[in-house]
Amino acid sequence: MYRTLEYLRGISDDDARRLRARGIQHTNRLLHRTSLSIDRERLSKRSGISTDRLLEFAHQCTLLEVSGMDR
Repeated sequence: MYRTLEYLRGISDDDARRLRARGIQHTNRLLHRTSLSIDRERLSKRSGISTDRLLEFAHQCTLLEVSGMDR
């Protein structure tokens, strides 16, 4: 399911801006770009967002993929 980044709890406008600058426009793309540890490390270096924070966002994206889950 495609949702805007602002749908994630705790994401700041700055975080969303940084992710969009890296080509990540929605939660589905974020999930695919943060699934592996090495990918989170790479994105963290390029975006300035910590790997822990990216993992938290990945978990939220995973829950959004589960049918019936919502905020």
